[in-house]
Amino acid sequence: MSSRSVIPFGPQHPVLPEPIHLDLVLEDEKVVEAVPSIGFVHRGLESLVTKKDFKEMVYVAERICGICSFGHGFGYCDAVEHIMDIQVTERANYLRTILFELSRMHSHILWLGLMADAFGFENLFMDTWRIREKVLDMLEAATGGRVIFSILDVGGLRKDIPDDMLKGFLPVLKDIEKELAVDIRTFLNDSAVKSRLCGVGILSAEEVENRETAESSDMRHMTILILISLPAPTAIHTAVPMSGPMRYCRVSGSFVRQWRRSLQVR
Repeated sequence: MSSRSVIPFGPQHPVLPEPIHLDLVLEDEKVVEAVPSIGFVHRGLESLVTKKDFKEMVYVAERICGICSFGHGFGYCDAVEHIMDIQVTERANYLRTILFELSRMHSHILWLGLMADAFGFENLFMDTWRIREKVLDMLEAATGGRVIFSILDVGGLRKDIPDDMLKGFLPVLKDIEKELAVDIRTFLNDSAVKSRLCGVGILSAEEVENRETAESSDMRHMTILILISLPAPTAIHTAVPMSGPMRYCRVSGSFVRQWRRSLQVR
């Protein structure tokens, strides 16, 4: 009969991208269970949002993650805009969507490369990251940054993106699509990739159903509660720096207090 042992793994370990502690349960030499201990990178952002000016917090939200910084900043701005009933201009929504899609592309390509690196396919890793550089070049041209963009603002964007620049992105995107198709064929059909991925980490339909049943809530269906504990000011001003005259939106403190109460009783 095989014996069980527990080996601590982390929280600081050379193969971990971020600090996490795992208790690895082994039967002889086979890992049969991994028990995580999280919270080593908790930075108190939920508390910080109650102390900083709501417009300054956009910069902090972007720094939650360096890979998907635009998504975090956009999620924060969108939550504040819903709370304050701010109408974002159509052009700002279009530009946000374009930047969000570019951010999503670079994130997915990054993780494809890291996966190739993890199973030892260095050429595939370097080629996917070569393609990712083209996405980052477009983001840098549009925002001025490759990791933190600082272009988002509550109510819109901090600056416009010229139409000529956006049109210049189209041929680059077509090239990326062609080049990625080659790498995708390698990921799906190469024998070296298959030998490392096929038959590994299989999750049966029954296990999926059991996990779905065990989940008590879906975060996508929950009301955004960000800023619920924000002290209600006497007045809030926010600027929407888009093309054309500067628009200002004034929301009374009583509205914010009423909104917070409505969230608390749901």
